[in-house]
Amino acid sequence: MSHIRTQLRDAVVARLRAGGDFGLVEPRLRMLRGVQSDLFPLAFVSVSDSAIPVGKNPPGQRPLQRQIVVNVQVLQIADVEELDEKLDALAAKVEETLTDPATLDFGKVLDWTYVGTSEPTELEAEEQGTSSLRVTFRGIVTTKEGSPSTNIH
Repeated sequence: MSHIRTQLRDAVVARLRAGGDFGLVEPRLRMLRGVQSDLFPLAFVSVSDSAIPVGKNPPGQRPLQRQIVVNVQVLQIADVEELDEKLDALAAKVEETLTDPATLDFGKVLDWTYVGTSEPTELEAEEQGTSSLRVTFRGIVTTKEGSPSTNIH
């Protein structure tokens, strides 16, 4: 079985794909391969975690509470005058789609919450008419030490 981060990333990718609002939804590193302009808007998903052991059991037998952070990078191509509005509309779709972690078919996620949205990037907006922003969620998943593939709740 794959790491809990992989499972959650795959669940978020599948949920966003099912929404039909994006031309391409993939794990974040897919962005390095480049994409055709006809696939915009894009969403790239990444997941990070940090863990805290719970209880006083011996190492290897304690539950770990993993603070997970899910970032969805949305990219759009449009005239510069329209990019802000188009990116905000995509960010709203991501927020609406991911509000309830039960819809991810992933298992229990505690304290799931929307964290925020970054401002749009200016990187290529003027030259190519593309820009992006990041929508962030976080929550807690519990695993056992040494067993990073099993959500125990």
